[in-house]
Amino acid sequence: GQILSEITEMRLRLKSNLAKLAENAAKLLFSEREIFTFSQSESIYMALQYLARIKQHDPVINILESHPGEEGILFANRIADLGYKVHLYPDLNAGAVIRQSDIILVGADRLLNNEFFNKSGTSIILNLAHAFHKQTVIVSDLSKLVPLSEFMVGRFDPETDETFVAESEKIAKKFYRFERISYDYVSRFSTEIGNFEFEDFRSRYLV
Repeated sequence: GQILSEITEMRLRLKSNLAKLAENAAKLLFSEREIFTFSQSESIYMALQYLARIKQHDPVINILESHPGEEGILFANRIADLGYKVHLYPDLNAGAVIRQSDIILVGADRLLNNEFFNKSGTSIILNLAHAFHKQTVIVSDLSKLVPLSEFMVGRFDPETDETFVAESEKIAKKFYRFERISYDYVSRFSTEIGNFEFEDFRSRYLV
């Protein structure tokens, strides 16, 4: 019926947008020798897949393991299957790896007016990138954009997870899967409609 038709159309539009995003993001990577990415991001994967397909050059992909969930290990395997030389590092090596990388890529689970949501650890990545004067790029399609007035933002606060049990019953072992992150150290945005300097993107879409 009509609902099924609308769902099909929405899926096709999202697939088309992700393909355009991949092509745009790949343009930022043509001349980079070492690319750093964090955790798993389908948008970043598709950009690297597009870059591998056109074979402009063969950069090294640097990834952290991303404990406790080990998303980085899973992502490293996917990227290696594309033919890239992948270097996988423990999380504690984040500073050294970012320092040697040429560009820093992160995804986004939600884009709010003044902050964005992504995997925990993203804020540390951006702070280190800023300290080492690296270009940082959010790679995300605009379907992640949730323009909210500030009084509503608190409803999106992440909650802790207790999946990992501590050895002692006296300890409640917790961790955050996601976090809210400031845009302060974001250099650029890559989307399905183009690549933007951050302040340009903010003035157009984060209002």
